[in-house]
Amino acid sequence: MPNCAFDRGDGVVGITNPSPRLIAKLLATTPMTEAEAVQSIMFKTFAHLAMPTDTTYLEVPAKNDDRDFREAWVVNAGAIEVDLARARPVHLARLRERRNRALEQLDGRELKAMSEADATELAAVRLRKQRLRDLPTRVAAALAAAKTPAELRAVTAPELED
Repeated sequence: MPNCAFDRGDGVVGITNPSPRLIAKLLATTPMTEAEAVQSIMFKTFAHLAMPTDTTYLEVPAKNDDRDFREAWVVNAGAIEVDLARARPVHLARLRERRNRALEQLDGRELKAMSEADATELAAVRLRKQRLRDLPTRVAAALAAAKTPAELRAVTAPELED
């Protein structure tokens, strides 16, 4: 049984994988389609979420290029889409994580340059660190201009490629 996505009613897309054994058991005891069995199981399983009775379950494609932005999935007209307004901060947070790792690596080079009194290396490291700190500001326009998940995914900075 493939994963199922459903709109939880709070702006978040839930993902679940109903048990094939439970579906088979329900189908053996109740005349219904497999889709109806899945919906019945989901309503019982997630009753505590107070989901609306018209909640629909969608099959999550096995290969979905937009899984990078899973946190920004929304159900729109019966299909899963990436909400770019929610995906932009997700991508920026990932860029910041990469930037922070790069800054940590530069800390060691900075200390070494200071201990060796290497003014040239120290200046170069400090310049690179400042460019990394400025990264969110420098990519803001590209993030805002991205119109598709692929364009958003392509937004990066050369400093992070080293």
